[in-house]
Amino acid sequence: MALIYQTFSIGEADVKAYVTHNQAIADLWVYITKNRGIAYKTGVWYLCRSKVEAQKKVCFCDRGMSNLIVYFVNDQGLASWRTQHRFASFL
Repeated sequence: MALIYQTFSIGEADVKAYVTHNQAIADLWVYITKNRGIAYKTGVWYLCRSKVEAQKKVCFCDRGMSNLIVYFVNDQGLASWRTQHRFASFL
């Protein structure tokens, strides 16, 4: 399940993500859902309002500081890993 809290502190983040508009360079295609119940699928994120309920804290940052490149999609069926990434087991 991907319950994500967006933090603005790099030091607090479990994942530092760069958002790209170029789908070809993305590690992960992400679909943001408003339904917590479907956030169990790969690449489907539910954005939590509280750090306490989140599983991972993500800070969106510049590409040079990131350890993950994400591309946001509008179709849940497209959400998936596009590369073999070390975070694939926990995001």
